[in-house]
Amino acid sequence: MTLICFSASSQSTANLYWARYFNQLHFNDKWSWQNEMDERRSIQPDHQRQFIIHSYGNFRPNSRTDIAAGITASWVTNTKNLTVPEIRFFQSVNYQIAKLGKSEIQVRFRLEERFFHNTDAQKTDLTEGYNFKFRTRYRIQFQRSSNNQNWTVRIADEIMYHTDSDDVWRFDQNRIYAGVERKLTKQLGLEIGYMLLHGLSNDKIVHSNNLRTTLYHRIGLK
Repeated sequence: MTLICFSASSQSTANLYWARYFNQLHFNDKWSWQNEMDERRSIQPDHQRQFIIHSYGNFRPNSRTDIAAGITASWVTNTKNLTVPEIRFFQSVNYQIAKLGKSEIQVRFRLEERFFHNTDAQKTDLTEGYNFKFRTRYRIQFQRSSNNQNWTVRIADEIMYHTDSDDVWRFDQNRIYAGVERKLTKQLGLEIGYMLLHGLSNDKIVHSNNLRTTLYHRIGLK
């Protein structure tokens, strides 16, 4: 796991739940298109924190490598109850570094070009234009399927850095995740998991406990 040390003025903790729909359209063994919709809400009080959509194409040059590129639209509601839009382009490479039976270890490296809508100094109103940040993400993931492949366990750790006007490589956040997927039908699967997220925002340490549910919808078009 990745260990991060902070020196920040204050801390905050939040409890959230994430509800995600993950759609995969498989054209053939090499090409697919994937779409994700993710609703992220605070538990108490119940209100929307973020709604995010990803859409991207995937190419598998071989059985161990997956290359993807796409676009993200995000709407984050800040502490002033202002919803701030973001447009994001990204590219990623996922590589299987080890496989033993039903177990495998994967690593993923992702680049993100992020455009945030400008706000005023108080962050209470949107203003004209966008500001840009570049982010890198590195994830290592272990997963193991049951012999009949009806159950899959996943454990992952992801660390992110972004560019900043004062610091070229500034720590953004770290996500540690554990979840279990149950295959419901040939096309559908349901995953329930827990994510511990900690990050740095405006020199404030942010921790959040996240319960995440994911409905996987895999559709073969070949």
